[in-house]
Amino acid sequence: MKVGLNRSAIFLAVSVFALTSTASAKQNPADLILHGGRIYTGDEKNPWVDAVAVSDGLVVALGTDKKVMKRAGDDTKVVDLGGRMAMAGIVDAHSHPMSGAIKNLFECNFPFSSGPDGIAAAVAACVRNADKDEVWIIGGQWDSNFFVNNKIGSPRKFLDKVSGDKAVALADDSGHNSWVNTKALTLLDIGAKTPDTEGGRIGREADGKTPNGVLEETASQAAETQAAIRPPAQLAAAVNEMEQLLNRFGITGVKIANTPDEHLIALNATDKDGGLTLHVTASLGTKYGSRDKPLDIAAYVAKRDQYGSENLNANAVKMFLDGVPTAARTAAMLAPYAADPHFPEGYRGEMHLSEEMLAEDVAGLDAAGFAVKIHTAGDGSVRRALNAIEKAREANGMGGKRHELAHAGYVDPDDVPRFRALNVAPDFSPYIWNPSPIIDSVVQAVGPRGEHYWPT
Repeated sequence: MKVGLNRSAIFLAVSVFALTSTASAKQNPADLILHGGRIYTGDEKNPWVDAVAVSDGLVVALGTDKKVMKRAGDDTKVVDLGGRMAMAGIVDAHSHPMSGAIKNLFECNFPFSSGPDGIAAAVAACVRNADKDEVWIIGGQWDSNFFVNNKIGSPRKFLDKVSGDKAVALADDSGHNSWVNTKALTLLDIGAKTPDTEGGRIGREADGKTPNGVLEETASQAAETQAAIRPPAQLAAAVNEMEQLLNRFGITGVKIANTPDEHLIALNATDKDGGLTLHVTASLGTKYGSRDKPLDIAAYVAKRDQYGSENLNANAVKMFLDGVPTAARTAAMLAPYAADPHFPEGYRGEMHLSEEMLAEDVAGLDAAGFAVKIHTAGDGSVRRALNAIEKAREANGMGGKRHELAHAGYVDPDDVPRFRALNVAPDFSPYIWNPSPIIDSVVQAVGPRGEHYWPT
């Protein structure tokens, strides 16, 4: 059981708020009592109480101060809320908080809404402030429609003007595409003769050969790999920053949507040292893009067993089935995208894995007890993922974990009832890209938030 504090509220990482009988007051004293505040229970019949008692991470009593204080013993920690609010901690089901923490601490940042002048100024400042022996300037994030809304002949040369002798790699707001300068292309060994990767594209200049500095989807993996290289001390600092960021908003549990091995090791080390203030589920990473061989399930079981700890659950796996429905048009759709001269006729996006390989992977992970989170940004990838999960349920039964389809904002109406039938959670992410009509009403009601990308 953990307690997160901020200036106006207290958040408890407890299993459930539940009313207890009078007889329970005669049981062993509670570990923790909060009183003198406004405590939200989540119970429709009794939504607000003055005090709560907790033992072994479970709420054992709640009600008036007088009632709950009967559970106090010599070793009970008693906290006077002083009128503040308390509630059960919030659990975030899909985020990348380690990446966000690294971004806050060590990267070159600018707002999502930045135009060319703002990005140029930010990169120039980062270059000036960088150590002389620092080779790379890593950062972002630019709007997915940046090069649609801003006519820049050569993105590569644009960065060259402000990057000095540094290699620059900037991620877009989807995290799927990179913008790099000439030195970065040289260090990544990407040139005029470098072919497009399977499931990715290297942007070209007017001659149709010279890379223009924009790397889409799997073509950006080399730049993203470079960005992920961090020494252990920085990763340890990122864990601490992540905890502070999430605890500040009352988040006491989080599912990290994709966890590289280096992040997993850092999280495990922090937990073993007693410093992890969150319940974390780490979705073990898989190769982004196409594969020739199915996953080695035994290797994932070994990793789960090695790095799972008291507050770190490594019993989830992240798979990528397609890209994003931004200007890159790499989300896999059932129907073709609108005609565009930059794309072939009838273009439907990118599908990374065959239906047969996906089905084999999901069935194997399901049988091994993993919860599988599949990146499915288009309705075509949603259908393929549901087909694979259906085969896993047929092979293994319905007793496995609830699997998740991440970014499932585009779903064919025929596939909607299959989520319930197959025990699959649609993991909507409406703040990233243009949502489908299924969640249009939510978008209209909530409206734009901060500087996230909301195409019109």
